[in-house]
Amino acid sequence: MPSVTRNMAGQAVSSNLSFGSRRPAKMGSVNQIWGNKFPINVEYLIIGGGGSGAGYNNPTTGGGGGAGQHLTASVEIDPASYTVTVGLGASSSAANSGGTTGSTSSALGVSAVGGGGGAGNAGGASGSGISATGRGGAGNGANSGGLNGGSGTSSAINGTNTARAGGGGGSASAGFNDGGTGTNGGGTQTNSGGNGQAGAANTGSGGSGSVSAFGGVSHPSGAGGTGLVIIRYLTGAAVGTGGTITTSGGYTIHTFTTSGTFGVA
Repeated sequence: MPSVTRNMAGQAVSSNLSFGSRRPAKMGSVNQIWGNKFPINVEYLIIGGGGSGAGYNNPTTGGGGGAGQHLTASVEIDPASYTVTVGLGASSSAANSGGTTGSTSSALGVSAVGGGGGAGNAGGASGSGISATGRGGAGNGANSGGLNGGSGTSSAINGTNTARAGGGGGSASAGFNDGGTGTNGGGTQTNSGGNGQAGAANTGSGGSGSVSAFGGVSHPSGAGGTGLVIIRYLTGAAVGTGGTITTSGGYTIHTFTTSGTFGVA
């Protein structure tokens, strides 16, 4: 028999009442109860900063800088605020010195390391790890042309298929052949014996190498290109803040060209 136990004040403290197969009435939707606090699937593109080229005196030639690591995938995240770091490209190098490594970009717990700096007669390695791309082109020896930068990687995460993270071109011996061509945003050494060219901004590409003639003007190498972070999700799946917000192909896209905060609710 169903029964109810009450205390001295007449309040029910226990019962063996059974609802059988019936369930209590639904009290609104899950969203109403929890305020949309459920995981959200997002896609990301994270590119580390590019390495700078090397600057050397003739006959040693400077290799191009390597591209930053290029990472793209999807992940489920909880509604929260996330720090976004866009890695800086490495600064240009003075004559007779090697290039330096670009800075790491990070977001959503994922980090893309920067590209390596160029060296004398050698290019910088790309950022190591999964999906790393773009080795900097190596500068050849005296009387030779510089090598072209390594190829980058394409992504259409922002609605336009774009190649980024290319290696910087290597320099040529002063007074002789032209330098190597940067690829997919990598710096190009257009003039033998001239200044290096920087990698394109927000591509994570490497800067080109440079070479200076003995007793002549000192020519700095090319700086690395800054990194990039892009996050997208299906429009209507969430409400996000941070970066430059656009829409394309049913997606809401947040593009970070500088460091900031990505928030989602």
